[in-house]
Amino acid sequence: VDNGSSSFDAVSAAKRFGIDVIVTDHHNIEGTVSNALAVVNPKMGRPSDELADLAGVGVAFYLTIALRTALRRMGWWQRSRPEPNLKAYCDLVAIGTVADMVPLRSVNRVLVCAGLEQINNGTRPGIQALLKSSGIRHTPINADDIAYRLAPRINAAGRLSTAKIAFDLLSTTNPESAISLADDLSALNQRRQQMENDIYDDITRHLDSRSDLLDRKALLLAGAQWHEGVIGIVAAKLVARYHRPVIVVSAKDALAKGSGRSVPQIDLFAAISKCAHLLETYGGHRLAAGISLQTENIGKLQVAFEAAVEEMAPSKNMGPELIIDQEIQLDQICPQLIDELEWLSPFGTDNPPPLFLAREVKVTRAAIVGRRHRRMHLCQPNQCSPCRSIRATRLPAAVEPLSRR
Repeated sequence: VDNGSSSFDAVSAAKRFGIDVIVTDHHNIEGTVSNALAVVNPKMGRPSDELADLAGVGVAFYLTIALRTALRRMGWWQRSRPEPNLKAYCDLVAIGTVADMVPLRSVNRVLVCAGLEQINNGTRPGIQALLKSSGIRHTPINADDIAYRLAPRINAAGRLSTAKIAFDLLSTTNPESAISLADDLSALNQRRQQMENDIYDDITRHLDSRSDLLDRKALLLAGAQWHEGVIGIVAAKLVARYHRPVIVVSAKDALAKGSGRSVPQIDLFAAISKCAHLLETYGGHRLAAGISLQTENIGKLQVAFEAAVEEMAPSKNMGPELIIDQEIQLDQICPQLIDELEWLSPFGTDNPPPLFLAREVKVTRAAIVGRRHRRMHLCQPNQCSPCRSIRATRLPAAVEPLSRR
């Protein structure tokens, strides 16, 4: 699932032992693919517009749907072998889809909506334990909770230890085991955050002392002590700070591994493809990619990657854009508007929450609530209605981004 298209040796080994391999993938594929029994990828052959943006978990789920249908036609499902209700697995599909940062629209949006319903029904002990361990107390659970609380903890297992911890959590039916495993993942996630922060601080100090590097359209940075399990997250944070494509490379031995992230204006996979002659393996998407290369080629790759991005870069600045969807008056914010905006959720990649602009707003009173939240009383002097109280901790998705910016 998700990464077997170029696994030539593994597929060949399986075939020698009489094992059939079906590969499901959603990455852009260059060149030949492994000689598996089947390779299922909506981007191959005649690409499916409707399914092209499926996450890795989405492609696997569609294969499962097709398998259930085929078995139905064969008469496989009987009273002693009931046909499964696949909606029960949409909680896992939702987590994988949000975590993979694919566009949250069309089919992906439908899958995440169904998955959030399952999560909020509380049917899987592992997810409920992870919600509690990550400090989530509110309901209903939304896509942001997956992106910022659940997914990082699940991913921490494979990044720093073994993915089996996350697998055991998601598959267990024992609530006590689920609590223990969820706490283990939270501990791994704390360790991951510390390692990530150390690398990020190391890189930003280096860049701040080398202003010439920030004149470049792209950044490729390498370190011998950087853990390859967290460099992708570091790359994403660097993109958010410096607004240009970034590849971070872990060069611990002769074979270095790197992870890259990009800005909307630059197709990272296309840029890396121009450097294929320097790489051992590579793959990914427009905004994210992974590579491996001989450590001795890092310097050459840096030059080639920067040249590729320079060639693709638009003439205008690649800095961040703040797109305002609509200007609004404070007296237009009402329960009906909030309910209507909620119908547009879940929000996520390529489906951001609407962002509104209110002019000539004055803060008449402000106070810190707890450790990290602020309660404000706002008003527009040109309105006759009394000042509105907007509490930052309770802002709907449609309004909250304005407070963050």
